[in-house]
Amino acid sequence: PRRIALVHYDDRATASAMVAAIAIDGLPAGVREAGSLADEPTRALPWTGRRVHAGPGTPGTDPPPRLDVVDGGGPGNPRRVRARLRSPRGADQAVVLLPPERIAGAFIEGRPLTTASDPMGRVMVFGLPAHGVVLDLEVHGDEPLQATVVDCVAGLPESAADLVTARDHAQAVTIQWGDQGCIATRATL
Repeated sequence: PRRIALVHYDDRATASAMVAAIAIDGLPAGVREAGSLADEPTRALPWTGRRVHAGPGTPGTDPPPRLDVVDGGGPGNPRRVRARLRSPRGADQAVVLLPPERIAGAFIEGRPLTTASDPMGRVMVFGLPAHGVVLDLEVHGDEPLQATVVDCVAGLPESAADLVTARDHAQAVTIQWGDQGCIATRATL
């Protein structure tokens, strides 16, 4: 079967939503038409450089993820910021996107991450507990740090049902992390 993963991306900071198809073996016309997806793939999802076929989505009402400052740290280089990442809707996957040039170090629950060397500045969390996780960042400069925070759940909202049906009729299956419903917001640290 063809391999096509679907993502519903609801960006609360811009009040926009989209659906995206990660089509490894090409995108059948029926799937493209069902989702009003673009013919040419682009880099539309902020946490990956993978090209996707994107189209309009329907904004939802579930609460967005949270990245709340616990301790903003004093001036210094690097400045240490502590924040709690959590998902009020109970998502078990999350990613925090940070400007990589500003990050000297990153830790989750005290364990070091390689985010400082990630060209996209990603902190990816799988198995996010209901109470969240503590994220410690060593930040260059005293200016506020802007972060994009995304959480994802398995499955798609009902508004994407026609797209799933079209994929099934094209004899395609989901891949990698499966179909996902993701919500994004921004946080200032």
